[in-house]
Amino acid sequence: MHLLVGYACAVEPWLEQVEALVDPEHPLLGDVAAVRAYAASQRNDAADTLSLTERALERLPASKREERAVVYFVLGGAHLLQGNVRRARGAFTRAVSLGRKGGNLHLALPAYNSLTGIQMNLGALREAQATAQEALDLVTGPRDRPLPIGAGSLSSLAELAYEWNDLETALEQAQEAVELANLWGNADTIAFGYLTLAEILVALGRFDKARDIFRKAESYSGEVMLFPSFAAAIQAPLARLWIAEGDLVTASRWAMSTEAGVQGVLDLGRVLQLAQVHQGAGRLDETSSVLDELLEFAPSKNLMPWGIRGRVLQALVHAAEDRREKALVTLGETFVLAEPEGYVCRFVDLGPELGDLIRDTAGSRTASTYARGLLEAFKAPPGDDSRTTPHERPSSSP
Repeated sequence: MHLLVGYACAVEPWLEQVEALVDPEHPLLGDVAAVRAYAASQRNDAADTLSLTERALERLPASKREERAVVYFVLGGAHLLQGNVRRARGAFTRAVSLGRKGGNLHLALPAYNSLTGIQMNLGALREAQATAQEALDLVTGPRDRPLPIGAGSLSSLAELAYEWNDLETALEQAQEAVELANLWGNADTIAFGYLTLAEILVALGRFDKARDIFRKAESYSGEVMLFPSFAAAIQAPLARLWIAEGDLVTASRWAMSTEAGVQGVLDLGRVLQLAQVHQGAGRLDETSSVLDELLEFAPSKNLMPWGIRGRVLQALVHAAEDRREKALVTLGETFVLAEPEGYVCRFVDLGPELGDLIRDTAGSRTASTYARGLLEAFKAPPGDDSRTTPHERPSSSP
């Protein structure tokens, strides 16, 4: 329970008491290793996590499905930290299966959420939608109101609705997800729910409300221990807010103090946003340098969304360098990757300059219906606070 609510520092004394009460071969020591592995993953210690998960799986009998589900969940996180997305996917799939067979949704649902996240990172948006909906259906009662444990799945559906430019649905789902997460009390679900809601508010032009949510997320992360991915995840949407508000000074200050290197999957959001800040400030050499590394790493791991966004930024760099034909070719190649899953906001979030490029592409004889459809999403309705946003209200979801 201490781990789930983010107080990992309180765990070890209890584990030591367990060890003092049992002999060295007691099966309960498998549980101890499982809890320690979970705590190690929260410390960003992948090597220790892998060692402890191996020990736990050796000691936990096959009949302990729930405990083994925890171990596979933690193992998936460790593989993610090491950049091994495929192994992480396999571990989370095992955790889902064992959690469901053991009848413990408190284990199955977080694994479902992690699996959904991996599917989104791999560009399988419709598969991710099906996974998130399957998880949510497990915890939805007769009044169509999900139990609090369904918060993470609902937040994932909000992210997908946002990508498909159905912003009204995205906002409704993200707000409900935050409410449910606070009822449930799982620290990571609360924190990431705040980020999803904030990003949707930015897209809607509700910058003041988005800033309030970011403050809540930062304040909350200072009170509890969260998975390491949160520290990386919060930087990119904050930078997006500064750009959306036209605060290039703050965004540039952040960019200059941020490392550009891509060490693993958790770095991609930060690095991509760094490239966008440099591009917005006209620092084209720095933009290209960051994008070169990102576009080498993302395809090697089959991380399609990051590759799509990186290539779109690359097209903007080509256009700024007066290489418009090269920009249009790059954009056309990106459409081929993006169309099957119906990406919208990967393009729209980059603003009217990209809209002008897409307009040139859509005007050609060979333009796809997809390119022409993207243009519709670049219309700018007023936000709630009289600001404007590049997003259109109508849904573009499949």
